[in-house]
Amino acid sequence: MSNTPLPAPLTLVFFGISGAGKGTQVELLKRYLEERDPSRKVLHLNMGQALRDMMQLDTLFARKVRDIVNHGDLVPSFVTSYVVTDYFIQNYQEDEHVLIEGVPRRVAQASALDAELAFYGRPNYEIVNIALTEEAAKKRLSGRGRADDLAEDAVARRFAWYKDNVIPAFDLLKSRGRKVHDINGEPSVDEVQTALLKSIGLI
Repeated sequence: MSNTPLPAPLTLVFFGISGAGKGTQVELLKRYLEERDPSRKVLHLNMGQALRDMMQLDTLFARKVRDIVNHGDLVPSFVTSYVVTDYFIQNYQEDEHVLIEGVPRRVAQASALDAELAFYGRPNYEIVNIALTEEAAKKRLSGRGRADDLAEDAVARRFAWYKDNVIPAFDLLKSRGRKVHDINGEPSVDEVQTALLKSIGLI
């Protein structure tokens, strides 16, 4: 690994079907950047975790969101946009690497995120799409042993939701000229990470 500092901070938005390994790849990339470019912080916006953290607050807003989630419903896009905005307000200082995972998941969220990144001077962010077939994703999910990954109908709904909502969000950002790195998610974790590092120009 080269210890040469990167000339500019990265801004990457991750996409991938359930089971593609987005979270694992983001964590590995975060660790790589911290070692390669220690002068810069790495902000990792994990939308799922940020939403869970927000729901722990003792506010009416948090209680209403908890009720929605506990009933198995999807939170409105304005909630997601609020959580993203609050994360940037609390954490962003201008020179960090920014890794975004779990958002956007709908077209409205994509438009809001695009505007937010432009506002903070990151209009040329890039997209990482970790591609995995549904068949391969099912095998990976079943191997995790979680109840919601073992129920075929639940997994099928998740895949259908991705096609109907996340893919259009991806297409919107792509249509605005954002560079897309298509990474094959089928090989081993290390092989996928190497392919990602090569694609974004780090090795």
